[in-house]
Amino acid sequence: MLAGLSVPAPVPAAPPLPAEPIPAVASLPEPTEHWIFAHDVGFYSLTSGKILLIDVASDTRNVLGLIGAAQLASFRRSLARGELYVGESFFSRGNRGDLTDVLSIYEGASLRWLGEVVLPGTKRFQVVPQKAALQLTGDARFALVFNFTPASSVTVVNLDERRVANEIDLPGCMLTYPFGESGFATLCGDGSLRALTLDVRGRVVRDQRTEPFNDIDGDPQFMKAAWVGRTAYFPTFGGSIRPLDLTGPRPEVRPSWPLESSLESAPEGARPSGWQVISADANGLLYVLMRTRAGPGEHKSGGQTVWVVDPVRRRVPDIIPLVSEGYSIEATRGEKPLLVVTNIGMQMDVYDPRSHTKLRTIGNWGPTTPISLYAVE
Repeated sequence: MLAGLSVPAPVPAAPPLPAEPIPAVASLPEPTEHWIFAHDVGFYSLTSGKILLIDVASDTRNVLGLIGAAQLASFRRSLARGELYVGESFFSRGNRGDLTDVLSIYEGASLRWLGEVVLPGTKRFQVVPQKAALQLTGDARFALVFNFTPASSVTVVNLDERRVANEIDLPGCMLTYPFGESGFATLCGDGSLRALTLDVRGRVVRDQRTEPFNDIDGDPQFMKAAWVGRTAYFPTFGGSIRPLDLTGPRPEVRPSWPLESSLESAPEGARPSGWQVISADANGLLYVLMRTRAGPGEHKSGGQTVWVVDPVRRRVPDIIPLVSEGYSIEATRGEKPLLVVTNIGMQMDVYDPRSHTKLRTIGNWGPTTPISLYAVE
């Protein structure tokens, strides 16, 4: 017989937790100037891509929410309409079966799904995400979904009525860039730019074309642009900046200039390189991801520095060294922007561009690929 042992009194059971309502939809706080959308294309599982909303100024709880973006999706936000748009594709059996393309619509304040527009023809452009694959007209009346079969066209979606309004063939031309209040421009294989103006029904009422200016064989321009107002700035493979004024009513090709001419001592052989290689902040400055000693065919290899460019004075006032090589860049909005860099390890490094200090790294979520970045304006 054991003596001196005591039996603890039973611990009363904790009261049950209240049932959580389903569905439970919260609203986001008011956006700050340091929010971005990061498009995880889901290279390791293309049917599970997503758009993450991230506060890049925060060290903790920086992921605010996400929406789905299946099968090499494209993305666009409308500040005027308070909505998010995702061009995406689905197979009826997950990874096989009948293919359906849709433009999915989400509420910006809650990320709640609102509806979709089925896109005809199963021809939506499926490619590594880039901004010019899905655009809105300047008046936010129409969404422009680029198609490629390899015949190229644009599906025009009326966002007021949530229906397809038109499809416009673009033989020999690629992608869309807002032009004027109610149109879009597209880059063509002969080096010219085509600019189309739409009426309230989404029909073409004016079709213009510039003389060839893009030296396709000698020094072609990237198809990624940074916008300051209605001027789109395109870098070229050789390291020049080419402005296109798309204010309307006519497109204007402005003279280009080489970036290295702005520096007394430019890094050897520095050229733009990466995926999303150019961005702009609210102060009108450009940021260009540059690779030192870049050789032929290295325009997608990534860069070691980001050059700050004043497009008005055509000078480079600063060069930001990167701790890790970058692949895509985006500047946040506001008077004191942050520079977000998707590095070659597919994590996001956040820099203070004024001090060149790397503030934090956001990532470590597993096999994610946030290759396209969209500042919240």
